[in-house]
Amino acid sequence: MPPVGLAIVGCGWAGSRHAAALRAESVEPLWAIDTDPQLAASVAGDSPTTCASTDLQAALEDTAVTAVDVCLPHHLHVDACLRAIAAGKHVLCEKPLAPSVAEADRLVEAAEQAGTLLMVAENEVFDARYREFRRLLADGVIGRPALVQATRECYTEMSFIAERPWWLRADEAGGGILLAGGIHDFAKLRLIVGEVSLVYALRPRQRFTQLETEDTVVIALRFADGSAGTLVESFFMLDATTATGEEVHRLRVDGDDGSLELAGADRLSLTNADGTREIVVDRSDTFRLEVREFLSCLASGREPETSGRRQRRNLELVEAAYESIRSGQPVEV
Repeated sequence: MPPVGLAIVGCGWAGSRHAAALRAESVEPLWAIDTDPQLAASVAGDSPTTCASTDLQAALEDTAVTAVDVCLPHHLHVDACLRAIAAGKHVLCEKPLAPSVAEADRLVEAAEQAGTLLMVAENEVFDARYREFRRLLADGVIGRPALVQATRECYTEMSFIAERPWWLRADEAGGGILLAGGIHDFAKLRLIVGEVSLVYALRPRQRFTQLETEDTVVIALRFADGSAGTLVESFFMLDATTATGEEVHRLRVDGDDGSLELAGADRLSLTNADGTREIVVDRSDTFRLEVREFLSCLASGREPETSGRRQRRNLELVEAAYESIRSGQPVEV
């Protein structure tokens, strides 16, 4: 693989994890960029070859930089990505690619015109549990899927909010639980079950009052294969002071001949005519796997599994859910 000159833009929670993943793949970032010099210095660490800076333009003008890893607050993604693409750099951008489909399309078009690679850092697509889930369903272990049930609860802890005060604000986050967590779940449901054709979303009363956007959404789904499902996205704390606890992810698919569900951080549970058994799956560092995909695509020129073109669909589904909440009607997508 040819050497990759990479600049990390945004050195908070996501940026620090991307840096660790890149180093695990033997790629030392050339630049660590953040408006907070201390965060930039933290990601640069003791590396003599990583420049900590607040100046994105300097990194974009560096001819040794071939790719930019954007880990900024949501509302800053589009500008940073467009600047990087205009400078001829390949781009890895944390999800969501943009706050809206229209803005995501601007990025996809710009990258296509420039001939640069645009990948969304959608790490849950690389989770070994979901990939094994997909393989088992494709092998027909439970027959044709009929009912899909997915839940995400308590997406955050106090440290999450402390590191991302922008996330509470509608104009900077672009959305609430749907854009923070729901977009992940749309990505993995599409991976496992297939395309979604209808979304019907309901928003209950707000409990997390410091969050300017939605804290809970319940969604009924219709998939292209005729199966149906529910997706529940919820922060179950009441405010920032009660933000504690691990994320809870549930996923179950019932088919004609049995059921398959998550049974923990490293296993699935399969029930069919042969009885019930647990399937152990190796724990995966999803940040490292998504970075590995980006580096592989840079070397080969192939389209990433989570390219901007492919991942814009998740934003379409998020927008459909918002439209359904506003209209009180199901939305075909």
